[in-house]
Amino acid sequence: MTRGNEKQVIEWLQENCCKVMLPHIGVLTHVETIGKVNDNRKKADVLLNGIPVSLKQVESSFLYNKGFRSDFLSLGVDIQWFDAQVRDIHYIDKNRNVSWQTAMDRRRFRSLLRILMMDMNLKQGISKHPAELILTHPAVTKHVIDICVYNFEEFFEIFANDWITFAFIRHWPGQEDKTESDRAYRILNEPKCQPWVFDGVSGKGPKNWAKNAPPIDKRQTCFTCSIAINSPVKRWEHLREFRLSLLDSGFFGVDSEKLERVTHEVKQHFGSLIYNQKDKRWIEVLKIANQIASTSL
Repeated sequence: MTRGNEKQVIEWLQENCCKVMLPHIGVLTHVETIGKVNDNRKKADVLLNGIPVSLKQVESSFLYNKGFRSDFLSLGVDIQWFDAQVRDIHYIDKNRNVSWQTAMDRRRFRSLLRILMMDMNLKQGISKHPAELILTHPAVTKHVIDICVYNFEEFFEIFANDWITFAFIRHWPGQEDKTESDRAYRILNEPKCQPWVFDGVSGKGPKNWAKNAPPIDKRQTCFTCSIAINSPVKRWEHLREFRLSLLDSGFFGVDSEKLERVTHEVKQHFGSLIYNQKDKRWIEVLKIANQIASTSL
């Protein structure tokens, strides 16, 4: 998630203290930020009623961002699989988002994702501020219906199969963005990262090159690996209207995970999200919602 969006949702939570009730939290009575906004060492971003919570924007963002090859080596993963993905992305322009299911089994990925989301930073180690819960939100939070709160198991079971992937990100030494250029040079100078360094520029290249960039024939492409998440709904306005329509139809008093499961099930059933009560298929939507509300995960 972007830092500006983190700040916005925290401000919304502060403004709505004592006005909203959240799953796993109860009536929200206290909001306290944790550390600096741009501190990568923390896993939790905010304390809600004293509970450390990680904020995650789910409109196409990262659950873990820009790990080096040398970082992943310390996790005991099949690094040859990662190396092969990077080569294919560089040489044959394979999609940068790759299914985790082709790399490891569900149990192993669940363990890896929990560690990276909730407990540690690959470079700094175990966080002084681990997270206990996850709060998902859009780029701009306007209504309590925009946010959901999960424990890790609920979050994983809902999103992991179809909406979470490994994402291999390109960086170029000498690109105009100094932060990304410096990152590329660190990769370039780390021996354990060499299999993720290639001669030539692949992809579209950076938006701009710095004035002191290497000459064209000396330019290189470096890679990091992130873990990406996408929302099943492209336009958050439709998701907000869908949830409000459910409430208006009497679907309330359920946990976040069930509300999210209804969203996924409706989209899978119809091929798109049916969010308007005037739609003739809305009665079928309510039947799906009622079935999910009456069952446990």
